[in-house]
Amino acid sequence: MEKWCEIAVFKPNTIKPDHLGVQLAIMSLLILAGEPHVESDFFRSHLQWSERLTSIAAERARTKFYRSVVTMTGDFLRSERKSLQP
Repeated sequence: MEKWCEIAVFKPNTIKPDHLGVQLAIMSLLILAGEPHVESDFFRSHLQWSERLTSIAAERARTKFYRSVVTMTGDFLRSERKSLQP
């Protein structure tokens, strides 16, 4: 993850590289760069766990707002995973 943080101009010692927000930020840079194979590799290597996280978080959310935010994030991740499959 340190390599990706450096590419995204994050300082690894100032962030938690396994944080979903950081990984989504890196993913957005890869999308903008237009490198589908790199984007796909990053997703497979670093974001496979995120769909499970969003599913569990949606079940445990105490408000409709957070449940909606987590559900939309999970929907986006599922859509992105499907679009990256060969």
